[in-house]
Amino acid sequence: MVAAPAPGDDRPGAGEVDQALLGAWQRADNGAVLDAARQARLAVTAALVAGAPALSDRQRAMLDMLEGTLLLMHAEHAAGLARLGRALAWFSPPETLAAGAAAGSRWLPPVASRTTPPWACSALGLALGALGDAARGLAWVACAAEGAARQGLARVSLQAQSDQGHLLSLLDQHLPAIQALQKAVSLASKSAPRQTQAELLNQLAATWLAWAHDRQARRLHDAEQGAARHALACANRALDAAQTGSVSQARPQALCHRAEAWLLLGHTDKAAADLLAIGTDPGLLAATRIECGRVQALAQWHQHQAEAARSLIDQALAQSRADADLPARGRLLALRLALEYRDGTPASAAWWRLQRQAHDELLFKRRLAAAELSSRLLGALDLATSGLPHDPAVQRPDRPGPGADGPSSA
Repeated sequence: MVAAPAPGDDRPGAGEVDQALLGAWQRADNGAVLDAARQARLAVTAALVAGAPALSDRQRAMLDMLEGTLLLMHAEHAAGLARLGRALAWFSPPETLAAGAAAGSRWLPPVASRTTPPWACSALGLALGALGDAARGLAWVACAAEGAARQGLARVSLQAQSDQGHLLSLLDQHLPAIQALQKAVSLASKSAPRQTQAELLNQLAATWLAWAHDRQARRLHDAEQGAARHALACANRALDAAQTGSVSQARPQALCHRAEAWLLLGHTDKAAADLLAIGTDPGLLAATRIECGRVQALAQWHQHQAEAARSLIDQALAQSRADADLPARGRLLALRLALEYRDGTPASAAWWRLQRQAHDELLFKRRLAAAELSSRLLGALDLATSGLPHDPAVQRPDRPGPGADGPSSA
């Protein structure tokens, strides 16, 4: 179990800082990482202003672990990795650092995860996935899920399972993603708010739909229909859990997923009713509106209204950002190209094929750049801590024993 370091600072005024950091660590263990990191910073600042001594190495490492995780969750990857790197350099005993160095990097789980709390492992894994390194991110999230389950951290375990499902989906590993998300839904049903349950069920419905389309492309009709029925069941449960009148996107997303499942099952009338229920709510986020536009276009195509389908796809493409909404644009372009192959002219199909190729090239370049950034950031952190002693017999000067926790030089 990765426990918070025990207080060992008897300097006047240091107790308030210890109390604040230990309380924040416990809140993070209970799943409230964002709140814990913010409260830790406020409490530490207030204590320092009130005359508390400078942070010790241990206190600085605890704050770095909390705030590094917060930065990663806000997609500030460079700053977040730097803060986590400093924390790991303090938390990791020499033999752990030596094992990481022998493996080629201290950022290869499970080497560093032995001394990293599950909530930080999960945030790090999700960040690596966002940087284009989903495989390494998945390894970190798997360590988070295992550690949280072993320590009985229910909310952290729920987040780790959800993150695991997301990263597996990025790797097109739909069935393992479904299994991870099913575990997350099971955990959420015991204690999570209904809105959280609705969001997870929507994520699971979307993954079942991706699997259904994969089976459809392979002409495996029975598997496609089975996946569509699972998606329908998840969407119905999400609708039951979604809070009516909430600012959340859970309800329109569930209606959109249910409509797409109905289309795959051949019920265009029921799909049309769900799409009508979504309406043109001005509160819809752009991503939800774009996805609903794609499903509306698909419904029009199923009703042999090719021109209406083209118009809806073009509207959704116009609403999306070419440099940001890449997955959504990819789905729209794939549908538009399929429509032109079936109901268009050879010239129009050729033009849309070029658009799809340009999109795929942009997506590849983005992923390559993100992976390079990930490797560069982690490499820089390895280099920054390369001077630390790796001999287990050497006592590191920045890890004083209990009761001898001196002030930080940072």
